[in-house]
Amino acid sequence: GIDPLTGEGISGKILGRAGKVTGRNKNCYNVIFDNTGWTGWYALNTLKDLSPLPEGKESIILYSDATVTAAKEAEIKSWSDNEVFVRVPNDGQRTISVRWVITEKAVNNGQSTVKARLVARGFEEDTSTLQKDSPTCSKESIRILVALASSKKWLCHTVDVKSAYLQGDPIERKVYLKPPKDFDDDTLWLLKKTVYGLCDAARAWYSRMVKALQELGGLQCSLDMSMFYWRQDGHLDGMLCLHVDDILYCGSQNFNDTIITSLQKQFRVGSSAEASFTYLGVDFKSYTDGITVDQTQYISSISPSPITMARQSNKDSCLSVKEIADFRSLVGQLNWVATQTRPDVAFDTCELGFQYLKQ
Repeated sequence: GIDPLTGEGISGKILGRAGKVTGRNKNCYNVIFDNTGWTGWYALNTLKDLSPLPEGKESIILYSDATVTAAKEAEIKSWSDNEVFVRVPNDGQRTISVRWVITEKAVNNGQSTVKARLVARGFEEDTSTLQKDSPTCSKESIRILVALASSKKWLCHTVDVKSAYLQGDPIERKVYLKPPKDFDDDTLWLLKKTVYGLCDAARAWYSRMVKALQELGGLQCSLDMSMFYWRQDGHLDGMLCLHVDDILYCGSQNFNDTIITSLQKQFRVGSSAEASFTYLGVDFKSYTDGITVDQTQYISSISPSPITMARQSNKDSCLSVKEIADFRSLVGQLNWVATQTRPDVAFDTCELGFQYLKQ
């Protein structure tokens, strides 16, 4: 289409909706633009002469074929190890298609690894009768856990569960997946568990974890359904916060030896850390006299948006599409910091957001 602000032709690929179908932002989509490569929100109804481009092959290869193939095989092995599906004859059953999502994941040594995730297109099934909610711990609960850990001289620990959704409760309805082309053998996959992409996958995982924690004697907080605590002889013995597959906990040596050890035997866990670590984008560090919580690493990663001298001299002109995307991204990052660890910048962040609305 034609950008009405610059008069230039632009093209890109729609990644998904940026607003509700029936809301005021019904014409807004998340788009990756061909000419710049940046991804952002865009109102397509503002474009002139909007038309689709002919489909073709992707022109950019981000990872080598061998690397991607190995990552895909590892994902299928994970599905097999967790007994996610059984192969059944294709007798014309109604199926849900799947797609691969290839991402780059950072590892502890500062390097990165390619990860392939097989995702079901859950929007292809009727979800009107399914329970989809899946609670996660609040920042207030995390602060309570850290404060009590500090007062009791407990170390805080974090651990993540590997392929958590594949370790959730068994699925209670029949869902048939059409295998990806890489592994298609003319059969269908009948799911035994909920998988990535299904609307109730997070709920199934949450339900499984809650049952496990309660069987281990955990008491669910009445104000936060993802916070649990244990008592021993009338005294607090341990606490745990759950945010999807990321677990934060603290407790006595007895709590670590019994509850946490039992939990790690029930679930396949990945990386773990204690004393000093990052949890949900927040840095925790333990000292002899307390625990500090900050976002120093995250703040240092926020990149400035450079402005040319010519642009500075033209302050009254409207923001371009890229400038709007950069501005929204920056405000979002600052708002995350303001609500987590830096309330002192909350007013300035709010003012920046107001300036964007004036555009």
